[in-house]
Amino acid sequence: MILEKCVICKKEFDGYGNNAEPLAEGRCCDACNEKVIIARLKRIGWAGIVTEKLYQTCGIDNAIKEDYKFAETIMKCLGKYCNFNWGDTCKEDCELNDYAINSGEERIVAKYKTNKGDIFIITECDRSATTILFAYEY
Repeated sequence: MILEKCVICKKEFDGYGNNAEPLAEGRCCDACNEKVIIARLKRIGWAGIVTEKLYQTCGIDNAIKEDYKFAETIMKCLGKYCNFNWGDTCKEDCELNDYAINSGEERIVAKYKTNKGDIFIITECDRSATTILFAYEY
């Protein structure tokens, strides 16, 4: 396991962490992410990621209907996504997502592991729609 150091509290954490901007440049732990989110919301509001329309594929819809706990998992993943926590997305794509949030010009794509398989949450470049889908549906 590789530990990272939070740029805000300086404590070590495992995983990729969260984008610490605008409070600091780099990654922060989950505990400090709340401070970051408050600062970010004051600065840019939710406009960087929230869309008017949220969609899910038939595969996601059927899995939710079959297993209510999976619906909870989807909500947790969506919560992470709205908090700029890109889940199991590779480091390079996390950096692209961070850029997309700040520039507002690129698509945002995040991957999350679930008990039903990997899912993607994708927000279009123009922020018109966000879609939740299984990786095999991509």
